[in-house]
Amino acid sequence: MATPQELLTETLNNLIEKIDTTTATWIKPWKNTFPMNHITKRPYSGLNTWILWAIAQDRNYETNNWLSFKQITERGGRVVKGEKSTPVFFFKPIQITERDDETGELKTKTIPLLKTYNIFNLSQTDLPIEAFTETALIPSVDEFVENCGVDIIQDTFAYYLPSRHVIGMPPKDSFTSTEGYYSTLLHELAHSTGNALNRDMTGKFGSPSYQVEELVAETTKVFLSVYMEIENKDSQHFEQSAAYLKSWLKGASSKDLFKIFSQAQKAYDYLLSLQNEEEQAA
Repeated sequence: MATPQELLTETLNNLIEKIDTTTATWIKPWKNTFPMNHITKRPYSGLNTWILWAIAQDRNYETNNWLSFKQITERGGRVVKGEKSTPVFFFKPIQITERDDETGELKTKTIPLLKTYNIFNLSQTDLPIEAFTETALIPSVDEFVENCGVDIIQDTFAYYLPSRHVIGMPPKDSFTSTEGYYSTLLHELAHSTGNALNRDMTGKFGSPSYQVEELVAETTKVFLSVYMEIENKDSQHFEQSAAYLKSWLKGASSKDLFKIFSQAQKAYDYLLSLQNEEEQAA
């Protein structure tokens, strides 16, 4: 039986192979929503988001809701015969005690323990599939960016300048679409989280650290675009974003991919936390 780490490596390698071999559309966010637990309504995050998007896309599931086997049976449901589960991953903090080699003292520290569990899409069960209804208010992109506290200056090309914590953007009417303008702006906004989250922002173009930062920013941008519904799975700009990600992912390892998705999730969560702070201050 595979260990959680072996299963994680296998899953990531499969995801990399899919990215390398698929068409320009890459992995589209399923119906412009995040995968979520059907019972708790909590969205899955980081790597799990991409795993479940990919599975839902490949198997043409009718819903983006997922459950554990226990949750299915507790509601009187059954898994359809022949259907296979999908693994998702999380880290559980545990405390260990070690003896300091120099002092001989026992010290306790907390380390993350990789855990995995299996879930099924609601479409794989005989439970009823309810129509998806969106009740959350979609925030204004301009308002969202303003709450992040980064100044936007007009320039001839798009960039983020860490030394001044400013974003440069061409005029909106120079873009072929409003969607294109805001997607570019959110990519640069993702870069603006780098210093706060202690990412390496010193890499030169083409260097490994520059490549990782570009992947983190573009992945964060996809999360933000889905959250604010400014691009969907059928948009031409999403295909351009997918091709962009694929170009940077060439030669990536499973370890690289896990790091990218983890850092993108942190950047996404950080930007959302700034919206909460703004609401609390109001």
